[in-house]
Amino acid sequence: VNLMVWTVMFPSAREYGEDAVLAEKDEDDKLTYTVQGISTSHRITMAFLSTIRLVALMILVFVGLSFLLKDTDYVDLLLNAVGFVFIIEVAAALYMLVDQTLRDEFEDIESMKVPIPGNEYLARNPALRDILSCVGLVVVVICIMLLHHGAIVRPMWQALECTCLSQGENCLEAGKFTPGFWENYWTVEVPKVFDDVAVMRLEAEAAGGAAAQ
Repeated sequence: VNLMVWTVMFPSAREYGEDAVLAEKDEDDKLTYTVQGISTSHRITMAFLSTIRLVALMILVFVGLSFLLKDTDYVDLLLNAVGFVFIIEVAAALYMLVDQTLRDEFEDIESMKVPIPGNEYLARNPALRDILSCVGLVVVVICIMLLHHGAIVRPMWQALECTCLSQGENCLEAGKFTPGFWENYWTVEVPKVFDDVAVMRLEAEAAGGAAAQ
């Protein structure tokens, strides 16, 4: 989000001309850079990269949540969550592969400040903004868990309960095949079948004896 805000809100290099990037030496005779504006090509490139990162993040969140929500063991859940965090921090790991000279040059650039859109009170109080972000994250996690429980876990549990135990509010067998039905089935219907078979056997034997005479 910060990268996208910077891409949109940071001043243009046209406003500063040749002073878009200032190079100065500090008290330790160390050269530092101050970026006051970026070119249009730079802005377009950063917008393209920001879009790619946003799409990759959305895919990663969707796949990661789908993967983590299917875990039924706490150990596997913990290990998969650690792997998920490692994947998220790949960008920081890739930065460590950049040549040290280039990294020093990047780190010597003064921080580029842009106005944050939104509530000015929150912009002046970053600690409160971070606290609200954590609270919002907890709320989002709770909503995701409730949605997953209502859309997947509970229907699956009801299906298994109906299949294995013939119980449940939405189980057709529980309403159609009641205990009274099974009692009548085993005490009346099944013995009646055997009685009918015995009668048919006697009739068949009698018919066979009559035919033999």
